Amino acid sequence: MKRLLSTSLIVRLVNDTGVQIFFPFLAVIAAGTGFSLTQMGILLTIRSLLGLTSPVFGNIADNIGFRKLMALGLMLSAIASISFTFVKGSFAAAIIVIIISGLGLALFTPLLQAYVSAQLPWDKRSRGIGILEYAWALSGIIGLAAAGWLIDAFDWRMPFWLIGGILVIGALVFLNMPEMPRDETIERPQRDNFFDLGANARSAWAVIICKFLMMFAALQIYIAHGAWLGAEYGLSATQLGQVALMLGIADIIGSGLVSWLGDRMGKRNSMIYGMALSAISLVLLPILGVQLIPALIILFIVRNIFEFSIVSNLSLASEQVPDQRGKMMTLVAAFSTGGTAIAGITGPWLYQNYGVGALVIPSAIAVSIAFCLYLFVINERA
Repeated sequence: MKRLLSTSLIVRLVNDTGVQIFFPFLAVIAAGTGFSLTQMGILLTIRSLLGLTSPVFGNIADNIGFRKLMALGLMLSAIASISFTFVKGSFAAAIIVIIISGLGLALFTPLLQAYVSAQLPWDKRSRGIGILEYAWALSGIIGLAAAGWLIDAFDWRMPFWLIGGILVIGALVFLNMPEMPRDETIERPQRDNFFDLGANARSAWAVIICKFLMMFAALQIYIAHGAWLGAEYGLSATQLGQVALMLGIADIIGSGLVSWLGDRMGKRNSMIYGMALSAISLVLLPILGVQLIPALIILFIVRNIFEFSIVSNLSLASEQVPDQRGKMMTLVAAFSTGGTAIAGITGPWLYQNYGVGALVIPSAIAVSIAFCLYLFVINERA
């Protein structure tokens, strides 16, 4: 299990670095490919929306196993990473490459969460999932720092080549991992309705909807915070980068708290407390955000609590439908993509027209709905 978690953490860190590399280096990559920032934005939107296809792969994985599909996802990501360095001037080619990348991401990350969950005992599930989720935060700190050094030392293409090479090795590693033990022990019912999640469907769908609500609430704040801090306090790009580092630390602490407390508190209790604290922190955001230091402190707290809640949701989701774990985790990922996509539209619009206070209202409502679902509808496990 230690080898599984350490290998998964390393491979996912590299994979997540490939996802995040566009954020700080968008202008550099745009100049290298010959595309405008608007065109780059279109490519990233296409990649994100392909996450909606992940439940199809989850359903397939539940029937044929996870290893081959995870390896395929890593190989597609590797091909896309390397190929992207050769698309200069051809936007049509870039679209094809980014579609390959999006499919690779839709295959690998949610299936990895399901694969690891199936091999973790329930009383250690939050600990393992929390450790796995360190990858996103670490990729934003270690991975992007390494990518920046490679770009300065060589050129913008070097990190893409290195990421692609490592992911090829990762694909071979996952292809040779043992299949999940449950493949031989749990009989999978044949369901005519793709959206049928069995006897615990009411609770399972509530967990999925809560992930949508949490991502919508969180991303509205995440997307607009840079514009807010820049406009209100005149922070430079370098200072905003330091804020990003601070928020990455908040993510690591949030995932660490899940590893430490999630199994002891209970997965459902973790979510109930997390949603309550999220609502309180959101209300405090515009109140404390009138000065820079208090604004940074409350942003750190908001990010930390949301990360704790989002990772706790994954642990709880992993045992809602054990005989369809792949489908369940990929539905969670797809609805997460939906919440992110909507927040990407509403967050900037609300901030631009009504200020940071307006962001809090829909986010707090979404969190409150999720709190009620966890309190009255959701079971700890199937």
